Amino acid sequence: MNKSSKLAMFIALATIASSGSAYAQKTDNCWHGSFGNIIKNGTNELCWKNNIVNTQDNFVNLSINRNKTETVVKKSIFFDFDSSSIKPESRILLDETIDYYKSKKNNIKKITSIGHSDSIGNELYNQKLSERRAVEAKKYLVENGIDSEKLEIHYYGSKKPIASNETSEGRSKNRRVDILITSEKNRS
Repeated sequence: MNKSSKLAMFIALATIASSGSAYAQKTDNCWHGSFGNIIKNGTNELCWKNNIVNTQDNFVNLSINRNKTETVVKKSIFFDFDSSSIKPESRILLDETIDYYKSKKNNIKKITSIGHSDSIGNELYNQKLSERRAVEAKKYLVENGIDSEKLEIHYYGSKKPIASNETSEGRSKNRRVDILITSEKNRS
């Protein structure tokens, strides 16, 4: 790895480490609004918190391919029950995605918006709901400067949960859109 490659990798890792990401969780150190109130999800069960943790719930991943180096940044935004409306706290994460795109525009290969739902309701409805969520996230990104040709969507309904659908907390985590940003090294 040459000197400029090492520097680029260091900058990418430092950027990811300093920006962090957010997720909903029942713990201390939650985000606070301008009036000192704790920012919670729509069902008022979970609070929003910065996170860089190497667990199943992490939202920053790096993968390296032998032929070229790719950085995959993953962020998740969450939704209220039976809703595809983007919440204010999710706009913060989408804005971070937009800033990342603008700073690395020439290196971005694609951005994927992947919609999910909890298991309440029939699967056909959940499939359509997860599609609406993925489309809303894509629409927000395009309206704020991301090239639509670099964006794609996928939607899985309730088929790919990250938590148990047996509890309301688990269902809250499954009502989400994952944003994957894939960038390629040495592109200009």
